[in-house]
Amino acid sequence: MPPYSSYLGAFSVFATAALGESRSSWTLGQGIEVNWQSGPQQLSIVQANKTLLATVPGQSFLSASAGKDQWAGANGNFNYTNVDLNRCQGQNVTGITHSLRGDSISGEDVSIQGYLQHCGDQSIGYSISFWVPKALPDRVAFNISVEPGHKRISPMKSCAQASFASMKNQTIPIFTREQGVGRGDQPITALENSQSWFSGGNEFTTYTAIPQYISSAARPNAVTVRYDALTVGGHVMQADTMLNAITMLTDYVGKMPTLPEWVDHGAILGIRGGQEKVERIVKEGLKQDCPVAAVWLQDWSGTHSQEAPYGNMQISRLWWNWESDSKLYPTWTEFVQDLREEYGVKTLAYINPFVANVSSKADGYRRNLFLEATKGGYMAQNSTTNGTAIISSGKGIQAGILDLTNQKTRSWFADVLRKQVWNANISGVMWDFGEYTPITPDTKLANISSDAYFYHNQYPRDWAIFQRSVAKEMPLFDEMVTFHRSARSALTAT
Repeated sequence: MPPYSSYLGAFSVFATAALGESRSSWTLGQGIEVNWQSGPQQLSIVQANKTLLATVPGQSFLSASAGKDQWAGANGNFNYTNVDLNRCQGQNVTGITHSLRGDSISGEDVSIQGYLQHCGDQSIGYSISFWVPKALPDRVAFNISVEPGHKRISPMKSCAQASFASMKNQTIPIFTREQGVGRGDQPITALENSQSWFSGGNEFTTYTAIPQYISSAARPNAVTVRYDALTVGGHVMQADTMLNAITMLTDYVGKMPTLPEWVDHGAILGIRGGQEKVERIVKEGLKQDCPVAAVWLQDWSGTHSQEAPYGNMQISRLWWNWESDSKLYPTWTEFVQDLREEYGVKTLAYINPFVANVSSKADGYRRNLFLEATKGGYMAQNSTTNGTAIISSGKGIQAGILDLTNQKTRSWFADVLRKQVWNANISGVMWDFGEYTPITPDTKLANISSDAYFYHNQYPRDWAIFQRSVAKEMPLFDEMVTFHRSARSALTAT
């Protein structure tokens, strides 16, 4: 079986060099070396005669461009057009040296310096560093930096998508967004898109934005990453089997917690319709000798009708107010406990990062979280309206998304979760959405000074980390099952 190499970020090919020394090998530690061959103009990283990475000779491995990509979005659907101006057409290498580095196992890294050339009418300096990190000494870390003057670098990434087994000759954006209905399959995609903007998606729309590239060869023919920043970093690693490669990756990004034993004791039933319906179905299942481990009740917070974006019909939507609904679940806390004690059935609920205005809720409410969050400034803001950035999610819904960069938001919503969600002794939650964070230039977040676009992919991770931090405080944490719609890999293992 061929070795599997995983690159988080990366690069492909090398160009002409102008080195001031004839040296061809630089040690990183752990028996790993960076090699430069001036004849074929090739860079490689080698360990014990195994090539971890080899660049393709004859082409620049790094480029840069200016310009601002054009993005459009609605209802969590986003689409874009690349804008590349003054793309650099050449590259040189002016030096390769050892430099001191505190987090390196050897105390040093190998740094490569040079210039990207013919970038319009200018040249742009760059540097690349390789080192073996102390915390993860079975791989090589790297960092690429380009001097200000151009906006983005093009040094490889991937995402979860279900259209192709092979990514060859494909351009794959790494951006969390609504996955779409159809995703390129016709005629359903065209029908969806005709009724609601880009709701059909395409072959690459995905909820998960995880920058990872895996190859069964240490040197793919060509892989290009277009990264919208002046710096990018990652790891290069190699394993003998896919399982070992995944293990090495999760050593870096973290592993999924072990599921509790109870999930193997029966079905987990997703039911909507209120207490009486739920209990009736549970009793019927048990009567038919069908083991039921839990029920997942998305509608615990209530429902309302909404006009569908297509056809003359109404659809049922949830009230995003995160308190039990007095009509569907009039004795919610007691009902959850009764299911546990009388039938041995646990309860899962549902949460997302939106809060909706429930002023029109027919059967009333105890708290209007939207008004509380508006007053406290706990949601993403819009600098044009000088108020809450209203999330578009169909007709008749006025809602905002929690600003997780704001510590006051976290404290306020953590209290909501303790008092109105986990207080019923539920055994888990779906933490939904995360892909809706607006990216318009007038979006304001409390502790993000850059464009909200650059924070967008981080929101799913922050949403999961925040929710888990609150769940850990709960007495039933060890039996909890939690799951998500959107995803983003962590920067370090947690």
